[in-house]
Amino acid sequence: MKEKTIYIADIKSRNTGGKLIGHFVPVAKNYQEIFAGKCKVKVCGGPIYKQYFDKYELVELPYDNYSDSVIEKLRTFINAICLFYKARHQIIVLQQSTPITAFVAIACLYWFTSKLYLIQYNTESVNSTLKRFIYKCAKRKINGFIVPNERVGKSFSDNYCIVTDYIYSKSDVKIVPFAERIWDFGIVGSIFKDKGSLPALEYLASKGFKVLIAGGIGEYELENPIYEIIEKYSNIEYYIGFVDDADFKYYIGHSKYCVLNYCGTYFDRSSGVVLDVIFNGTPVVGTRCSALNIVDENRLGLLYEDIAEINNSNLFDEKKFELYLNSIRKYIDNQSKVRDCLCQFVRN
Repeated sequence: MKEKTIYIADIKSRNTGGKLIGHFVPVAKNYQEIFAGKCKVKVCGGPIYKQYFDKYELVELPYDNYSDSVIEKLRTFINAICLFYKARHQIIVLQQSTPITAFVAIACLYWFTSKLYLIQYNTESVNSTLKRFIYKCAKRKINGFIVPNERVGKSFSDNYCIVTDYIYSKSDVKIVPFAERIWDFGIVGSIFKDKGSLPALEYLASKGFKVLIAGGIGEYELENPIYEIIEKYSNIEYYIGFVDDADFKYYIGHSKYCVLNYCGTYFDRSSGVVLDVIFNGTPVVGTRCSALNIVDENRLGLLYEDIAEINNSNLFDEKKFELYLNSIRKYIDNQSKVRDCLCQFVRN
């Protein structure tokens, strides 16, 4: 029997100033790497995806989205129709970009012509009576869910596969030695209030640590406060704005620790950033919360109730740092089991 093609799809394709922000491109590339040699993978997205994938990798959908208007939702429906037609008799893995709109599209427009799996990182799309009703209308047409933990999986279905947001797919990890790391702490990635970036930046800088902050400001009201903090301390290095993949990896790899000072809505979210940090060979320092459970469970860094705890944690002892790196190597080695689990789930 001919092997089916996997279509990893983003029907929203949010175009933000000519860029795709977030996990969509890394996840699509991750699926290409995971299934290489096992089956074909096609990436499906709007015109913005042409910046990231060539014509042999990409199945282009008609529209990008620029806002959350009604017109844009109609464009998402048209993208869904095109996807369902182009991927008929194959396997669709739908990224979590616009889950409620996706459920409506599946309920109304999808007719069991493929195997359909949805990636869901959290339960926000079923956290109200109306949302649960919309989901139930689509549920019978969905073959399964790809989720970060059992709690999220059971919120949707009995048929789910637990995997990390990203799965390490390379043969080895290049880890920068302690002595070659430039910054004591890095705060890398998009900057939001609930990521706790600004309080962490001010606290660490006030204690004399060499701190890097790099990423785009996600909320307008943070713009003035962040520059006020930067101007106050000479030990802060900053790159505010879009960070490309090469710089993103460099900043993480050359920080002794990366800080994820999560609060608010980020407490219970699945966190792809923690995996970015670990897979680039850097220990995590962050808030004790469910989003960072893997750090505690696998000894990949330090979690705290209060960021002041880092002062008594002996983080810059090289032997302790090497223990964290050994745990990171072990965690990455175990990712092969996660890859096998996902492959079996999607291809069965």
